[in-house]
Amino acid sequence: FASKHKDETKRKKKSYSSKRAVVMEAPERKKQAFVQALNSIRNEKVSIRKTRNAERLVAKQKKNAQKDEAMEENRKANKKRQYRADGKRETIREAKRQKS
Repeated sequence: FASKHKDETKRKKKSYSSKRAVVMEAPERKKQAFVQALNSIRNEKVSIRKTRNAERLVAKQKKNAQKDEAMEENRKANKKRQYRADGKRETIREAKRQKS
């Protein structure tokens, strides 16, 4: 455990390395500007993609809601038709029973 680092206590004064200003050379500045531009382009693309996906999702949900509503109406109509047919059959059976 001798090589294990020890937890440093909080310094009261800033160290020299944290106080000194880091001045980048011209090539470093160009590289950093390029990387920053790439990251901002990527972030812009990601945000555009997210908004478009959200719009697509809303449109899809709207379309599915209309579809479900139409299916529900058909289901209701079919059940109503089925109940009417069942009722007619039942009245015919009752009429036959009363005749005999």
